Amino acid sequence: MSVKFALYPVGYQGIWYDSKVIVPWRKLIPIVKDMGWDGITVSGKRPYASVLDLTERHCKAMKELCDSVGLELVAWDAYSNFMDADQEHREANLVWTKEVIKCANTMGIPLVKIFAGWKGIVLRDGHGQYEWDQMKTPYAPPLEIWNRVKEGIAEACKMADEYGVTLVLQNHPPPFEYGYEDCLAMIEEINHPRLKMCFDIPNFGYTTYDRQLRQTEEYIVRAVSACRKYIAYSHISGSFEKDPKSKYVQVGDWPFNYPVLIRELKKIGYNGYLAYENCGPNIIAHSLAGIEEVHRRAKNALAYLKQLL
Repeated sequence: MSVKFALYPVGYQGIWYDSKVIVPWRKLIPIVKDMGWDGITVSGKRPYASVLDLTERHCKAMKELCDSVGLELVAWDAYSNFMDADQEHREANLVWTKEVIKCANTMGIPLVKIFAGWKGIVLRDGHGQYEWDQMKTPYAPPLEIWNRVKEGIAEACKMADEYGVTLVLQNHPPPFEYGYEDCLAMIEEINHPRLKMCFDIPNFGYTTYDRQLRQTEEYIVRAVSACRKYIAYSHISGSFEKDPKSKYVQVGDWPFNYPVLIRELKKIGYNGYLAYENCGPNIIAHSLAGIEEVHRRAKNALAYLKQLL
């Protein structure tokens, strides 16, 4: 058993770099394979994989292309929000989730990653922005939001069961707090065999205090142990560069404890994927970089991950 590595191609969708050029799926697959990734995930929105656009023929063609180069389709990364109180919005989210599940089934993808409450991005002049401080969650008592999310995910689990797909719930706020505890509690309360966890240590928090508290060896060991029955998928993020000794290291303000994560995943016999995501603006000297920087960061991330093994 060994941990495997996949590229989550959200970084290639044309919104996080300075270019209107979007690498089409048919060209992206050989690039990802040539880099050396074991698999690829489907980023479930335009331009790659929106259920607004995909037909059964499209889904089968995407899978055939991956099969032709020996690249495994690992998961469908979806963008769900089960927090909304509005009935029409909730039903629209469930319809969309069901269509994602059906597409995943057609493509032979075993996992669909879901959010409890994805707040989305804003496109300005074709580029992505996170404006979550302005995108307030409609007010409701926390217990009401929790049970609303639980009800929605439980219904989605029934859909997943119908199509033989497993949902993996990401420990991503909101409504979860940073860490693993809330996500684990939600999974255990729903208690459905088609619901597992997308276990992401970047979502243990981003402040200096969070890093001191939740990127420690002790905390990650405890987290992996507590979630071991449910971990089916995991993301990593961050920036990686080669140091003067030709060793790849994390750079930036937010180092995550990936060495301990991979060590502990191997201990529990995890043989699933870690998927690298470049899910924010690629900034160099206070300006958006071009797509070459997206390629470079993906290559460096894989070199770093392989070095850990």
